[in-house]
Amino acid sequence: MHESILTEVIRLEETERNFEGAIALLKDLIRQDPTCVEAYVHLAADSGFLRRFSQAEQYARSGLSLDPTSGRARYYLACALRSQGRYDEAYIEMEQALVLVKKAAVKGTGAEADWERFPLFGWNRRVQEDAMDLRAWMLRRRFEMYIKKIGLQLRVLLRSFGIGRRKKGMPQFVSISGEMKTYRDERHGFEIDVPTEWLPPIQVAVEGLKFNCNFNEAFNIQMGPMISETSLYDTESEFKRYAHAKGYTALELGRTTVQGKDHIWARYHMGNRDWTKKYMIVFGETEYAITATCFDQQEFLEKERIWDEIVASFRLLTPIGSIR
Repeated sequence: MHESILTEVIRLEETERNFEGAIALLKDLIRQDPTCVEAYVHLAADSGFLRRFSQAEQYARSGLSLDPTSGRARYYLACALRSQGRYDEAYIEMEQALVLVKKAAVKGTGAEADWERFPLFGWNRRVQEDAMDLRAWMLRRRFEMYIKKIGLQLRVLLRSFGIGRRKKGMPQFVSISGEMKTYRDERHGFEIDVPTEWLPPIQVAVEGLKFNCNFNEAFNIQMGPMISETSLYDTESEFKRYAHAKGYTALELGRTTVQGKDHIWARYHMGNRDWTKKYMIVFGETEYAITATCFDQQEFLEKERIWDEIVASFRLLTPIGSIR
């Protein structure tokens, strides 16, 4: 009985992407058998896909209360905590999930005694990749917090000697109301509102900026000259050809308005894990190509909403009327 229901659940999840339908079946299954750990695991995963992270956390915890050795339940608990911004808790759960998944993968095999070095495949490899990503992000965050602390202490010391005034034209952050702050870049002639937790960007390539943002996310701005401003239709056609040549999938195109003018955006899947949205902002003879990437499909929609707000705030320092 359980097997037939779970088979249908997997079909709904993987073939139809009907997570609501899968959740309905899983809830019926739990009413029949409240001890079905697999049902709770699927409920946690499907709730995560629907961005119901609090529910995903509760389902994963319910599964673990029945089977504390379930690596899959602990993995989805880690994902739910991570998506709620509770990174310290997520890190602990993700590390435990990786251990449990590895042990389960080699149980009863010749590699059981050497499980720590056993390479993972398929779904299990995703757990390992996410664990490595989260581990790297935690190290980076600790390093950045340390640098920020040292930098603050150094600035206080320098200012005590009358040193450290900002030179005119240097990029800077200005706090604004809410959860955003303004990044002002006089050299490149624009300002843009970004989340308060983002750190100052670093210079990449010749005319590019890479913001230090949140885990599982990248946000870059590349500035470049435009020989002649083309129509939106021509820009869309050109990007379609470019995306096809690069092998991007799930391509969607749309329009966004920045400073009263329409511009192009493109949403696509790049490689095995990168979910990307590119905004092609053009004013006069300059293009500001803004590329935002998320490495987790479950978080992509929420981050996309924030990216849209950031791009909509883009402002030229030179009045737009003086730019043809």
